[in-house]
Amino acid sequence: MNRSLKAGWESHLDFLIDREKTASTEIDETSAAFSGLRDIELCLDTVSLRFEIVLQIIGSMENIRIAGRAEEYLELGREMTLSAVRLFESVSAANVSLDQADVIREHPAYQRAQARFHDVLLEGGGAFMEERAVGGKVRKKLTNIVCGVLSRFAPADDRYETLVEVESLPDLLRRAIGLLFPVLAPEKRSAPPYGIEEGEESIIRSDTVRMPLSQAILYYESELLPVLESELAAEPGDPILSRKIQAIRDRMAEYGKLRFIPRSTPIMMPQNFYTDGIGGYTADGELMVSVPLETVFSSGNNLDRIREMVTDEVTRMVAGRGICPELDREYRRLKRLDSGTAGSSRTPGFKIDTAEGFRILKFVYPALRILDDPNRFRLLLSSARQGDMKAVRTAIETELSGGDGTKFLESGSPGNDA
Repeated sequence: MNRSLKAGWESHLDFLIDREKTASTEIDETSAAFSGLRDIELCLDTVSLRFEIVLQIIGSMENIRIAGRAEEYLELGREMTLSAVRLFESVSAANVSLDQADVIREHPAYQRAQARFHDVLLEGGGAFMEERAVGGKVRKKLTNIVCGVLSRFAPADDRYETLVEVESLPDLLRRAIGLLFPVLAPEKRSAPPYGIEEGEESIIRSDTVRMPLSQAILYYESELLPVLESELAAEPGDPILSRKIQAIRDRMAEYGKLRFIPRSTPIMMPQNFYTDGIGGYTADGELMVSVPLETVFSSGNNLDRIREMVTDEVTRMVAGRGICPELDREYRRLKRLDSGTAGSSRTPGFKIDTAEGFRILKFVYPALRILDDPNRFRLLLSSARQGDMKAVRTAIETELSGGDGTKFLESGSPGNDA
C-alpha cells in the first residue's frame, strides 16, 4: 500500500517539477533573446506552478516522511516558495506605463497565482518563508558591505558647480561650446540642486519609448502589425493603413540587417534618470531605438535614484563572496564561457541582474529590506550624510540580528550635506 502511495505522490511531484524546469528555461531563453524581456503570462503561470509544487509537498508530507526524504523535500518546498514569491513580486513591480498599472493585477494569470499563494499560506506554507538566523561572520560581511556602499553614495551628487560660465565667453567660443557640449555646458543654467527632491516629482507623458532593437522587432511583429492588419482587413484598400503597414515592414527589414557585438565590459549607468535620454545602447551594446508607443511614467526623485544605486551596488558586492548561495550560483554561471553574451569571464558582477539579485537577497536576508523601504532608507541616508556611520553600522547590525535598527537613527530628511 505504501509503495503504491509513494509511487503516486512522487510521480506527480516529478511531473510538476519537470514542468517548472521547462517553464523556467523558457523564461530564461526569452530574456536572453530579447534583452531582458519577460512574458508576463508565462511568469505568472510559473508562479502558480511553483506554488502547486509546494501544496503537493505539504499534502504528501506523511508519505515523504515514511520514505525518509523529509529534509530533501522541505528544502525543495522552501526553494519553490521563495522563488515563486520573488517572481510574483518582480512581475507585480514591473516597470509598466502608469496608465496600465492595473493591467497586470487584473490579468487572469495574476489572479490564479494570487489564489495559489493564499492556498499555500492557509496550508501552513508560510513556514517555508521564515527567516533563518544570520551567522556572525556573514553578519559582519553584510554590515561592512552595506556601510561601505552607503558612505560612498551618501554625499549629494546633484550640487556641482559649472566649470565655466558660458555666457561670459566670446560669441564664437560660446556657440562652439553650445554645439559640442549642449548638455554638459548649457547657457543660463539654473543654480543647484539639479536633482528632483521628494514632493517635486512630475508625471511625464511620451508618444514614444526607447527599447532594445530585439524588443522593438518583437513589438512590431507581435503587437503593432497584427492590429494594423486586422484594421486593414476590416477596411480593405485604406491607403493610410497600407502606408503605415509598409513603413513598419520596411523598418523591420532595416532593423533585421543590423548586427551588434556585445561589450566585454558593460558601462554601468543609473537607470531611468538622465542617461536614458542620451544613451543609445544597452549596457551589453545593443542598439536602443524609438518605438511609437504612448507611455505615462513618474520622474521619480533623488531618494529613489540613490536607493537604486545603493541596492544595485550591494548586490554586485555580495555576489560571489559566499554570503548568498543562490546569488553565488548566478555569479559562477555568468563567469563561465557557456553563459555566452549574457555573462563575462572578466567582470561577471557587472552582468548580474541587480533588481532580481536584490530580490534574492531580501528573501535570504529580510533585514536588507531596510534598503528598499523609502522611509527607513531615508533615515539611513540622513545619518550617513551627517557622518554618523557608527549609528548606521549599529542599525544594520541590529536589523540583521532580528531587531529594529531604526531606533538608532535620527529622524528627519536626508539633508543635503556633502
